[in-house]
Amino acid sequence: MRALLLLLLAGCWGRNIPYEGGSGEGGDDTAPVVTTCGEDVDRSAGFTVEGPTSSAADGSLAAEGLCVQAVDPGPALTGGEPTVIASSQVCADGSYVVGPIDTAPTVGMFVMIDDCDGAKDTLMKSATGIAPEQYADLGPGDTLTIEAIFATREWVSVEQADLERVGWSGDLAASGYMAGIVEDATPAPVSGATVGCSGCATVFYEDASADDGIYGADTSANASTLAEAGGLFMIPGAPIFTYTCEDGGTHTWGSKLLGSLPEYAVYTRFTAQ
Repeated sequence: MRALLLLLLAGCWGRNIPYEGGSGEGGDDTAPVVTTCGEDVDRSAGFTVEGPTSSAADGSLAAEGLCVQAVDPGPALTGGEPTVIASSQVCADGSYVVGPIDTAPTVGMFVMIDDCDGAKDTLMKSATGIAPEQYADLGPGDTLTIEAIFATREWVSVEQADLERVGWSGDLAASGYMAGIVEDATPAPVSGATVGCSGCATVFYEDASADDGIYGADTSANASTLAEAGGLFMIPGAPIFTYTCEDGGTHTWGSKLLGSLPEYAVYTRFTAQ
């Protein structure tokens, strides 16, 4: 997840990135590929990233026409803006196809879902991370399937209220957050796992009952993940740090260099080895 660190340090990517760059190498003045629902993708020119969309609130699909971008953070290394490699829109069935990507970023990339410029602001800017090893061996005609998670403004308001219920104070939409799923190797959500960063942040864990707050029973916060709640965790304003995950030895997860960005919902997965 080195890509995430680069993006967070840059602090400048998002909805208003001008469509500059192209192949992901930086300095390329060609326009990025723009597609709609994949019907005009030249798959012979590179690999595509595609898959379902999923609401962080209830797993529902994204609305047709929302904007999707594949983003290369590489130019941020030299003080520039991350490059939009390819752009598309959510299809009628809630899926997306973005590509072709002919030259893959070496530091990783993101699938971004957001309202398009000029559209009503219904979503928090939502980024799902893709590690470079996930596409290292892909070429023309290949497909990488990624579930792109997104957060609506309405859901962020629910998260805000329920975090306050268990003692957190702040402005979630302004601070941004990092959230994710803890799962086994199959993959299936795991109960009893904790995410940590040597005390650098407070971690909250979702449960399946909204009646008394999604992060605990009234004012008592959940202490670990719950499989019935999707193994979900959340860290408001997550600092850039090395995060670990453990459940007493039942599963083993690799550590991740992670963090969040103001005004962004950043999503990741801890998948057991």
